[in-house]
Amino acid sequence: MEDQVALRARGILGRRLEHAPRPAAGQAWNPSGTVLVTGGTSGVGAITAHWLTERTTARMVLTSRSGPHAENAAALAASIATAGTAVDVIAADIAARTATSTLLDWIDTSGPALSSVFHAAGVGTRMPVEEVGAEDLSYVLAAKAGGATLLDELTADRPLDAFVLYSSGSGTWGSGGLSAYGAANAYLDALCDQRRSRGLAALDCLGPVGRRRDGRRKRRRPAAGLRHGRHRHRTRHTRPGPGPRRR
Repeated sequence: MEDQVALRARGILGRRLEHAPRPAAGQAWNPSGTVLVTGGTSGVGAITAHWLTERTTARMVLTSRSGPHAENAAALAASIATAGTAVDVIAADIAARTATSTLLDWIDTSGPALSSVFHAAGVGTRMPVEEVGAEDLSYVLAAKAGGATLLDELTADRPLDAFVLYSSGSGTWGSGGLSAYGAANAYLDALCDQRRSRGLAALDCLGPVGRRRDGRRKRRRPAAGLRHGRHRHRTRHTRPGPGPRRR
């Protein structure tokens, strides 16, 4: 049963999500300088860090609030270094303007200069929407939406070759108990479009890469999006079948 439909002159339409057509393959993307990965010591950030070692990345800076004290951070850094990529693990609150500005300046002065940003930092709290207060919303928005805003503002004058935001389907169709998280991800979707309208690099990965139950990385990675510079999914409207029954 469809719970939401659009009544149009041409019929009753329902929403669907499908893969966007893949353009002809171009040259594979490789970073030209230092890559910053926020939320880089765990989860999708750590998976992205491993993927970047396959892209001839010269230097990588991983940040999180715990930094080098995060669980498995030392092992992650060692794995990256073994692959031939210089790596720094930094404790930083990406939602704090002074800390983020200082971090970006340090990356540029210690070289190579910043060339790519992968924003994977974020938190989520599960609670009914009617119980979400201003403090709860601020907590969830800070790292994901606030951090993305600061990175956008503070790198606007840098010729980045990639600015990647990890969004979620919750920002498109919602998710039970994750209203604040959905709002944060909807903001990332909008920020990506807004950056593109300014002629800046931007890619919004809807539904980030993850790990299988056996620990292996899933095949879905940001490579295609970076190579072709497009969103990985699109929405379309289709007729859901017979319309609602008359009562």
